[in-house]
Amino acid sequence: MSENPKVSIVIPAMNESKTIAAVIRQARKVHSSTEVIVVVNGSRDGTELVARKMGARVIEFKDFFCFQPFTL
Repeated sequence: MSENPKVSIVIPAMNESKTIAAVIRQARKVHSSTEVIVVVNGSRDGTELVARKMGARVIEFKDFFCFQPFTL
């Protein structure tokens, strides 16, 4: 991760341990000063471990989290 990033890429992920490494690699190609932030939402397959191993900043919700649609 860049110390003073010019670009921040936020990747939402849930149970993506098989694909998250490739997604992070591609995200880093956007700019030489890119930070990658992975928001892990209720994963049960180790997605957050893979993302951390790839050097991404990880924000983790242990339980599934979703917004409810707003209705009047």
